[in-house]
Amino acid sequence: MKTLRLCLIACGLLTGLISTSAEEKTLTLEDIIFDAKYVGEFLGPKTLLQLKGDAGPVLAALAKTDLPAKTTFMLLPAQATPAKPKFETPPNLPESRKWQDMEATASFLIFVSAEGKMESLYCYDQNDRVYALLVAHAITKWRFNAAKFGDTALPVLYQHTATFSGMMIPTRNDSSNRNNNMGSPANTPMPKAAP
Repeated sequence: MKTLRLCLIACGLLTGLISTSAEEKTLTLEDIIFDAKYVGEFLGPKTLLQLKGDAGPVLAALAKTDLPAKTTFMLLPAQATPAKPKFETPPNLPESRKWQDMEATASFLIFVSAEGKMESLYCYDQNDRVYALLVAHAITKWRFNAAKFGDTALPVLYQHTATFSGMMIPTRNDSSNRNNNMGSPANTPMPKAAP
């Protein structure tokens, strides 16, 4: 009888462990930043947008998500003090990408709380997924001065676009103006060996 009970308990524990591990899926940064629902969890009935430049692309990107059904977006009033990063970590690009002839951009909406914390972010536009992930990883370390209206701190969706231009591989010598256009280690002439 005791053996039967022990077997039932062991089977129950084993079944519980298997179902728990199957249900638990660890979210990655990639899962979160490309899905607007995660930033949507922080939005209230009304959300202030702090945008740089033309609002059209951001509003068009938001219209493609289910966020407008959850909140009403309003631009941060001109009288308000905008949120501003007080600590920005640059993206850590691998050396191999720094020397590629490429241009990469990634545009984000960053939910900045009234305490100046980066709570969530959403990549609404990018042309290089790896670059977007590198920038997102850096943004998770940022700290902000919160937006304020008078003395009241406000949460905002802060728009940020990061761009990267790789090194152009120049010609060694431009004969038209005799300038040495070196910029890439691959194009740097090697010193001559001593005789």
